[in-house]
Amino acid sequence: MPDQSHRVAVACVACEGHMKPCNVFTREVAYRVGVTLPGGYGDADEILTYLSMHWRRLSPQEAILAAGKGILVVAGLKSGDFSTKQDHGHVCVVIPGKHGHYPRVFSTNAASGPYGKSRGDHPLSGFVFRGIQGL
Repeated sequence: MPDQSHRVAVACVACEGHMKPCNVFTREVAYRVGVTLPGGYGDADEILTYLSMHWRRLSPQEAILAAGKGILVVAGLKSGDFSTKQDHGHVCVVIPGKHGHYPRVFSTNAASGPYGKSRGDHPLSGFVFRGIQGL
C-alpha cells in the first residue's frame, strides 16, 4: 500500500488506462482519492470554473508542497487562456516532485491540441500553471 504522499500519483497510474479526455481523467483521479468534481461530462473549462469558486489558488511552490503531502491539486488553463484559440481548456493532476521550478503533473489527452495525444507524467513547464487549484 502506498504512503499518503503518493496516493494521488498511484490514483493517476490506476486511471491512466487508455487515451481519454483530460477532464475525464482528472475526475476519475479525484473520485479515487475521495474528492468530488463537477458531475456529468463537465469539460476542462467547467472544472476550472468550479475549482476557482470552491478551491484555493496555489503558487507553483505551494502546489509542489501540497502534492508532496498527498493533497489533490489540479492545474489547468481555460480555453480562452491559451495564446492561440482553443476549443477546450486543459486540466491535469499535480503529483509529487518537480520539473525545474514547476510541479510535475499527470494527465491524459485524447485530442489534438497544444498537448497532442498523450498520457502520463508530463514536464509541462509553466504553461499550464497559471491556474493551480488545491483543496
